[in-house]
Amino acid sequence: WNSAGVEHKCSASSGFPYLHFTYSPDRQLSCTCSSVPQYDSLHVSRDHCPGEMCDGAQFPVLDWNPQTHKCFCRAHPCWNVNGTKHACNSPRFPILHYREDVRPDGSVEPKCDCVAKLEKPETPTPRMRGSKVEALDQGTCTFSTTALWRRGRGAAM
Repeated sequence: WNSAGVEHKCSASSGFPYLHFTYSPDRQLSCTCSSVPQYDSLHVSRDHCPGEMCDGAQFPVLDWNPQTHKCFCRAHPCWNVNGTKHACNSPRFPILHYREDVRPDGSVEPKCDCVAKLEKPETPTPRMRGSKVEALDQGTCTFSTTALWRRGRGAAM
């Protein structure tokens, strides 16, 4: 919600209520408002596919093919998990999020969750987990998957 000192908010009345981020070819963060409720992978967007984005309703997810080393737009993986199409109907948790859990035998179990949209917290929450941050660079967005990996929750798409 804060990029280069500019605070971003997306209002429901605009028709574009979801904050969306992309990266330019020189890896500069850009924030816009979108009508599509989704999160792109930070790693794919910034590290593999800077300058690329997917805005089609049928193929809205930016992905990376490690065999061909090419970016492509795909259908949301939660739209067909073993024949089931997942959707998020709660206004509090409108973002469909895909992840994979690794079972003890090493096989992968696809998981779909409904998560909240990107919004700046109204007030600091004293009960949030994690280490205290002394100061943040107000010109950048930060994201960490360390906690997710430590708990074995898998990789986010």
